[in-house]
Amino acid sequence: MKKIIVCGLVVLLSLFTLLPSSLIKKVDAATYSQAEKLVNVAESKAYYGRHYYIISSEDQIRVSEAFEYGYNSTKRSLRDAENAVNSLTNSSERKELNDRLDMAKTRILRAAYFIDSVWQGEKLTEISSEYNVTIDNGNIAQINDAYDAFTAQLGLEESKIGKVYGAQIRDLFGGKFVFPAKVAHERTIYEVSQYRLMEDIDILIESGNIEIAHSEMAKLDRLKKRAHEIKAAGGYQELPLSVYTQLQVMEDNLIDKLNN
Repeated sequence: MKKIIVCGLVVLLSLFTLLPSSLIKKVDAATYSQAEKLVNVAESKAYYGRHYYIISSEDQIRVSEAFEYGYNSTKRSLRDAENAVNSLTNSSERKELNDRLDMAKTRILRAAYFIDSVWQGEKLTEISSEYNVTIDNGNIAQINDAYDAFTAQLGLEESKIGKVYGAQIRDLFGGKFVFPAKVAHERTIYEVSQYRLMEDIDILIESGNIEIAHSEMAKLDRLKKRAHEIKAAGGYQELPLSVYTQLQVMEDNLIDKLNN
């Protein structure tokens, strides 16, 4: 049985070697033609998708169902084209078609950065809204607890926007998502810093590091002065009075501890 199989394989290989070179070239040409058609489709889809991320107003910063569908369809077409091109045996043909695919890949990457920035920006807007509610509640401890998640999302969105194609488009993203969040950030950064510094000072006092605690209290005075200057210059809205009352109570308690 094994001998029969081996003989059969030998015969098939012999027949293949006897095929006319013209026929083999036709097969190669057909393969190239198929690959080129797939490249054409991927190029066309990637080019058409530009109108979703080449925008001129903040109202256009969105990911519609059509955009998302087109993006996913283009990715599939790119994958199919790339697989077909990489299967070509002729290296010059592979290079020619891969060079054409490079621009399509660049365009789909621009779309990806745009989509990612929209999604993270919408998440920032949601977190910013919650953070502003926390600010209005006027509890510095709660503001402090929410601060890190809020600023982390703000930093993430800024990094995503940095990859968006086009300086003017990045500015639009900044105006829609980053600027409103920056206002909330600037309104609270110094008060949160004071709160955290006073918590550290309290630990220093409790552990007996009085001299260092006095030095940190001087830093607190400088921080308060700097906060007043920045807010006055920037015209930022003051926080609820209760926040400043709570911070003053914390400071008074520290002073009492240091004097006793």
